[in-house]
Amino acid sequence: MWRAGIREIWDLDEVKVYGYCGNCSCVKPDAGPDAATVCQPISTAKLTAVTAGGTWTPIGSPANPSVASIDASGNITGLNAAGTYKFVYSVTAGAQTCTDTAQVVVNAKPAILDGTATICAGETVDLTSKITGYDALLSPKWTVATANGTPVNNAASVKPTTPTTYVLVAQNANGCKDTANVMVTVNPKLATQTKPWPVWPTS
Repeated sequence: MWRAGIREIWDLDEVKVYGYCGNCSCVKPDAGPDAATVCQPISTAKLTAVTAGGTWTPIGSPANPSVASIDASGNITGLNAAGTYKFVYSVTAGAQTCTDTAQVVVNAKPAILDGTATICAGETVDLTSKITGYDALLSPKWTVATANGTPVNNAASVKPTTPTTYVLVAQNANGCKDTANVMVTVNPKLATQTKPWPVWPTS
């Protein structure tokens, strides 16, 4: 029989033996809410447990995407790869250790490659054609020189008069952003020379 968390066993000789209950119900701690999702290259996050007096450790199996660490206050570092990271919150009371789990998701940013273009003075260039996979990007924003530079009204047709760097900021379906540059080189037009017609002597 069970009594007050102690297992009561009667052997054949009617000798009463007491032992600790190995299967008593565990009072599960509250590890708190999952951390807010982050985008690369952010590599830190924080978990806040509701139940006090516990300790945090990275989950053992399955392993996290990279070797991340968590301190006693729930501060996480080392989120160096995209994926879901899980952490175990443990509270020990008496001889029992009870656990709960919380997590943080790290989303990958889009990998937008830089582009280049060369035009002659007076010509236009389509900046969007210089970015691989441009059609799959969301909320593209073009500016001149820097991400906070002058906005480009029509990236499909720009006509710089001097070498110019155009900056693209765009995001993927997870809302993670990346930046790329398109450097446009402007070559001068070749000068044309008009030769006078020769004047032939008249007889």
